[in-house]
Amino acid sequence: MADTSSLKISERLVAAIVNILAERGVRRSSLSYKELGLEPEEIDGPLFLDAMIWLSDEGIIRSSAKTRFDMDGNAYYFTLTAYGYRLLGQKFQGALNLGQAVRETAETGRSFAGIGDFVGGLLGGFTKSISS
Repeated sequence: MADTSSLKISERLVAAIVNILAERGVRRSSLSYKELGLEPEEIDGPLFLDAMIWLSDEGIIRSSAKTRFDMDGNAYYFTLTAYGYRLLGQKFQGALNLGQAVRETAETGRSFAGIGDFVGGLLGGFTKSISS
């Protein structure tokens, strides 16, 4: 089982990626781990790429590029899928929707781990996949 710091880092990483892509709308967009606003000791290129691959495998984001990643921690031509946008609109905690929770996690680092099916299932799956 992953320790709490790994869970928090994973949660902040996934929230930062989804938040940036949501803000960019349907425009395909390149993204680097360096622009996520996380501390260098929290994240590196390989962890970022693992998160991008995992979000893609879960159907939340997609890329139209034949080469989606490079070894410097860059991801090319990604956008949220319709499924990703649908998840962001789901009720999450009272009046809070998932999009608001993602934004708050990305901007403040507040943890929502263990709250709701999305965070419990989605981020729990990511944390388990990177810790094995």
